[in-house]
Amino acid sequence: MPAKIKVDPTNWGNVTDIQVKTSSNTWGYAKSAWLKTDATTWVRWFLGPISDNFNRSVSGSLGNATTGETWTNVTGTWFANGSAAQSDTAASSNAIATVAYGVNDVTVGAGITNGTGVAAWVVDANNWYALVSFQTQVNTTYSCNCSCNGHCVDTSYPVYNSGPSCTYCGSTTSGGGTSTYQGTYVAGTTTVTDVGAATCTTSISGWKYIGSAYIAARKCTSAQVSDPYNYNCFSTSDCYAGGAGVACLYECTEGEVGHPGAYSCYIPTGGVTTCSCPQGGAENGGRCYTSTVTSGSWTCPSGGSANQSTGICTVTTTGTVTCNTCRNPEYGVAYYQPSSTCYSGGTYPNCDQYGGGCQTCGTLSNSYYIKLIRSVNGTITNLTGDINVSSLVGAVRLNTQGDVLSYQAYSNSDFTGLLTSGTYTATSPAKANNYGIIKTSSPYGQGSTVDNFKVSG
Repeated sequence: MPAKIKVDPTNWGNVTDIQVKTSSNTWGYAKSAWLKTDATTWVRWFLGPISDNFNRSVSGSLGNATTGETWTNVTGTWFANGSAAQSDTAASSNAIATVAYGVNDVTVGAGITNGTGVAAWVVDANNWYALVSFQTQVNTTYSCNCSCNGHCVDTSYPVYNSGPSCTYCGSTTSGGGTSTYQGTYVAGTTTVTDVGAATCTTSISGWKYIGSAYIAARKCTSAQVSDPYNYNCFSTSDCYAGGAGVACLYECTEGEVGHPGAYSCYIPTGGVTTCSCPQGGAENGGRCYTSTVTSGSWTCPSGGSANQSTGICTVTTTGTVTCNTCRNPEYGVAYYQPSSTCYSGGTYPNCDQYGGGCQTCGTLSNSYYIKLIRSVNGTITNLTGDINVSSLVGAVRLNTQGDVLSYQAYSNSDFTGLLTSGTYTATSPAKANNYGIIKTSSPYGQGSTVDNFKVSG
């Protein structure tokens, strides 16, 4: 919403940007400005624009606009692919993303591709207005290169002229060409496989003293024996079995070890546990895992082949091949005898008895359109009909003032090369201060990206 300010005693000028100090040495753009009209009332005097160039990579959403506002996916999914906003949601689902802007009367515009556009007054997923573009392509067929076959007569049998012949007469190719669009990126996958338990060992760095052992009436535990020479209890794996009948006052419990020189019970302490994966993989929590990673790739949902470096899809349309007509009957004869007498066969369609025929040729016809559409409780209406324009649409702009919607379409993404403009007056429209971008269906060359979005009052 631009503001007015006096530039001299009699003239007023527009203010499109206001700067305020954000620190002692830094100035920044103000998003809005208010004036007090009396002791208690404030009135908004200025509302700065929202703009976004989408030069970031965000998955699942568009994140925050260049000017800082947060985008919301109203229906479907839009995300920032590093240079533009992109939606891989099916075009029939009408994916919409919006930002909130504080007024109803705005101008919203963006650089677009086939089937995408801008949305205004977005109440929810089922109630909104939008200006979108689309393209059609028709292959028109018709008869061409009509001719008489003609023939050659030999002394023993007739030899027929084959008429238009690519083999003998050559050919001409017309039409065809290439078009490009931004492909869809399919991310790679990582597969983790558990290949078994790791092999772990623990080193012993010390011994914990438990207590002295002496000859007594009590005996060692079932997991231990007594040493008759050192009067200690030992685990069965560490001590002499022949003295098992000797009793000890202090029993070494299971897990403890008797020390033969100190007449005492000890347990192993400390140490470092190390694990390895002899079967391959990386160890984690005592298990071994291997990982298999597949790389992502660009695909072309609307046909064509993708450049895996740029993600651009190229669609090649073959032209129409026309076989040239041979003027000299000799060059159209399949079995020509030097002694034959050749006849042209007349003028089509009045050929001689050997007949004639035509080829089928085709012409590709591209048409480009915009339309203003509305959704009320999920029912979509084409408000303006399909408006034909002379070339591919590169940008659209929609202005709302009261109940009047003004629209423009441009051939270039920088809003130059005006193709068409017009107005439509809505009847009792539902309004909300949410504006954004939309993906709808295009019969040909379906697009999925939008760039350089801006909404201002």
